Amino acid sequence: MNPFSASFRIRSYGDRALLLSWEERIDYDVNRAVQSLFHILESNPFPGYLYSIPAYCTLTVVFNHRKTNGYAVEQHLLALHGSEKTKSCADTWRTLRIPVCYDSAFAPDIQDVAQQKGISVEEVIQLHTSMAYRVFMLGFLPGFPYMGRLPEGLYIARKDTPDLKSRREV
Repeated sequence: MNPFSASFRIRSYGDRALLLSWEERIDYDVNRAVQSLFHILESNPFPGYLYSIPAYCTLTVVFNHRKTNGYAVEQHLLALHGSEKTKSCADTWRTLRIPVCYDSAFAPDIQDVAQQKGISVEEVIQLHTSMAYRVFMLGFLPGFPYMGRLPEGLYIARKDTPDLKSRREV
Protein backbone atom coordinates (compact mmCIF):
# COMPACT_ATOMS: atom_id res chain seq x y z
CA MET A 1 0.00 0.00 0.00
CA ASN A 2 1.26 3.45 -0.86
CA PRO A 3 0.86 5.50 2.35
CA PHE A 4 0.11 8.65 0.36
CA SER A 5 -2.77 7.10 -1.53
CA ALA A 6 -4.45 6.15 1.74
CA SER A 7 -7.43 8.35 2.28
CA PHE A 8 -8.33 9.82 5.61
CA ARG A 9 -11.47 11.28 7.10
CA ILE A 10 -11.47 14.75 8.61
CA ARG A 11 -13.89 15.74 11.30
CA SER A 12 -14.22 18.68 13.61
CA TYR A 13 -12.77 18.18 17.06
CA GLY A 14 -14.39 21.17 18.69
CA ASP A 15 -13.88 24.70 17.38
CA ARG A 16 -10.07 24.58 17.64
CA ALA A 17 -9.02 21.24 16.20
CA LEU A 18 -9.55 18.73 13.44
CA LEU A 19 -9.15 14.97 13.77
CA LEU A 20 -7.73 13.16 10.76
CA SER A 21 -8.44 9.42 10.80
CA TRP A 22 -6.91 6.79 8.54
CA GLU A 23 -7.88 3.11 8.49
CA GLU A 24 -8.08 1.93 12.09
CA ARG A 25 -5.22 -0.54 12.35
CA ILE A 26 -1.64 -0.66 13.56
CA ASP A 27 0.17 -0.57 10.24
CA TYR A 28 3.51 0.82 9.03
CA ASP A 29 2.08 2.53 5.95
CA VAL A 30 -0.84 4.11 7.78
CA ASN A 31 1.45 5.35 10.53
CA ARG A 32 3.95 6.58 7.93
CA ALA A 33 1.22 8.75 6.40
CA VAL A 34 0.28 10.11 9.86
CA GLN A 35 3.91 10.83 10.77
CA SER A 36 4.69 12.41 7.41
CA LEU A 37 1.82 14.84 7.66
CA PHE A 38 2.77 15.57 11.28
CA HIS A 39 6.37 16.38 10.32
CA ILE A 40 5.42 18.62 7.41
CA LEU A 41 3.02 20.57 9.63
CA GLU A 42 5.70 20.99 12.30
CA SER A 43 8.29 22.24 9.79
CA ASN A 44 5.89 24.29 7.62
CA PRO A 45 3.00 25.45 9.79
CA PHE A 46 0.01 27.24 8.31
CA PRO A 47 -1.09 30.60 9.80
CA GLY A 48 -2.78 29.80 13.11
CA TYR A 49 -1.22 26.34 13.52
CA LEU A 50 -0.56 25.53 17.19
CA TYR A 51 0.42 21.84 17.34
CA SER A 52 -0.45 18.32 16.22
CA ILE A 53 -0.77 15.04 18.09
CA PRO A 54 0.13 11.95 16.05
CA ALA A 55 -1.13 8.50 17.08
CA TYR A 56 -1.26 5.06 15.43
CA CYS A 57 -3.77 6.02 12.75
CA THR A 58 -4.95 9.52 13.66
CA LEU A 59 -3.58 13.04 13.70
CA THR A 60 -5.17 15.78 15.78
CA VAL A 61 -4.39 19.23 14.38
CA VAL A 62 -4.95 22.11 16.80
CA PHE A 63 -5.22 25.68 15.56
CA ASN A 64 -5.88 29.19 16.83
CA HIS A 65 -9.54 29.78 15.98
CA ARG A 66 -8.94 33.55 15.97
CA LYS A 67 -6.46 33.26 13.08
CA THR A 68 -8.09 30.55 10.97
CA ASN A 69 -11.07 28.23 10.85
CA GLY A 70 -11.72 24.53 10.40
CA TYR A 71 -12.61 24.83 6.73
CA ALA A 72 -9.37 26.67 5.85
CA VAL A 73 -7.31 24.16 7.82
CA GLU A 74 -9.09 21.25 6.13
CA GLN A 75 -8.34 22.69 2.69
CA HIS A 76 -4.68 23.15 3.67
CA LEU A 77 -4.43 19.54 4.91
CA LEU A 78 -6.05 18.14 1.78
CA ALA A 79 -3.56 20.07 -0.35
CA LEU A 80 -0.64 18.73 1.68
CA HIS A 81 -1.81 15.11 1.60
CA GLY A 82 0.21 13.33 -1.03
CA SER A 83 2.18 16.42 -1.99
CA GLU A 84 5.89 16.21 -2.76
CA LYS A 85 6.62 18.03 0.52
CA THR A 86 4.82 15.34 2.51
CA LYS A 87 6.46 12.52 0.55
CA SER A 88 9.91 14.01 1.20
CA CYS A 89 9.25 13.88 4.97
CA ALA A 90 8.23 10.22 4.88
CA ASP A 91 11.64 8.71 5.47
CA THR A 92 13.12 11.06 8.05
CA TRP A 93 13.24 8.49 10.84
CA ARG A 94 15.87 8.32 13.54
CA THR A 95 17.34 5.09 14.79
CA LEU A 96 18.04 4.94 18.50
CA ARG A 97 19.97 2.14 20.16
CA ILE A 98 18.62 1.34 23.58
CA PRO A 99 20.57 -0.98 25.89
CA VAL A 100 18.50 -3.84 27.29
CA CYS A 101 19.23 -5.93 30.37
CA TYR A 102 17.69 -9.40 30.42
CA ASP A 103 18.74 -10.17 34.00
CA SER A 104 15.75 -11.55 35.91
CA ALA A 105 15.78 -8.50 38.21
CA PHE A 106 14.92 -6.32 35.18
CA ALA A 107 13.05 -8.93 33.11
CA PRO A 108 10.91 -10.72 35.70
CA ASP A 109 8.70 -12.39 33.07
CA ILE A 110 11.41 -13.68 30.74
CA GLN A 111 11.28 -17.22 32.18
CA ASP A 112 7.47 -17.30 31.79
CA VAL A 113 7.74 -16.12 28.18
CA ALA A 114 10.33 -18.81 27.40
CA GLN A 115 8.20 -21.47 29.08
CA GLN A 116 4.98 -20.42 27.30
CA LYS A 117 6.75 -20.41 23.94
CA GLY A 118 8.63 -23.66 24.60
CA ILE A 119 12.03 -22.06 23.95
CA SER A 120 15.06 -21.12 26.00
CA VAL A 121 15.65 -17.71 27.59
CA GLU A 122 18.56 -17.29 25.15
CA GLU A 123 16.15 -17.85 22.24
CA VAL A 124 13.76 -15.26 23.69
CA ILE A 125 16.65 -12.78 23.83
CA GLN A 126 17.75 -13.67 20.27
CA LEU A 127 14.21 -13.18 18.93
CA HIS A 128 13.76 -9.93 20.86
CA THR A 129 17.02 -8.46 19.54
CA SER A 130 16.56 -9.74 15.98
CA MET A 131 14.80 -6.66 14.65
CA ALA A 132 14.40 -2.91 14.95
CA TYR A 133 11.16 -1.76 16.58
CA ARG A 134 9.05 1.08 15.26
CA VAL A 135 7.72 3.67 17.70
CA PHE A 136 4.25 4.37 16.36
CA MET A 137 3.46 7.09 18.88
CA LEU A 138 4.40 8.49 22.26
CA GLY A 139 1.99 8.02 25.13
CA PHE A 140 0.58 10.31 27.76
CA LEU A 141 3.74 10.01 29.88
CA PRO A 142 6.95 11.55 28.53
CA GLY A 143 9.09 8.88 26.93
CA PHE A 144 6.39 6.18 26.99
CA PRO A 145 6.62 4.72 23.47
CA TYR A 146 3.92 2.61 21.85
CA MET A 147 5.75 0.17 19.63
CA GLY A 148 4.43 -2.48 17.31
CA ARG A 149 5.33 -5.55 15.37
CA LEU A 150 6.90 -8.00 17.76
CA PRO A 151 8.53 -11.11 16.21
CA GLU A 152 5.77 -13.75 15.89
CA GLY A 153 7.72 -16.17 18.05
CA LEU A 154 7.22 -13.86 21.02
CA TYR A 155 3.45 -13.35 20.82
CA ILE A 156 1.82 -14.31 24.11
CA ALA A 157 -1.52 -13.46 25.68
CA ARG A 158 -1.75 -10.55 28.08
CA LYS A 159 -1.92 -11.37 31.74
CA ASP A 160 -5.42 -11.32 33.19
CA THR A 161 -4.13 -9.06 35.97
CA PRO A 162 -0.83 -7.20 36.22
CA ASP A 163 1.81 -8.66 38.54
CA LEU A 164 2.41 -5.66 40.76
CA LYS A 165 4.74 -7.58 43.09
CA SER A 166 7.38 -8.08 40.42
CA ARG A 167 7.74 -4.32 39.88
CA ARG A 168 10.85 -3.01 41.57
CA GLU A 169 12.25 0.45 41.87
CA VAL A 170 15.54 0.68 40.04
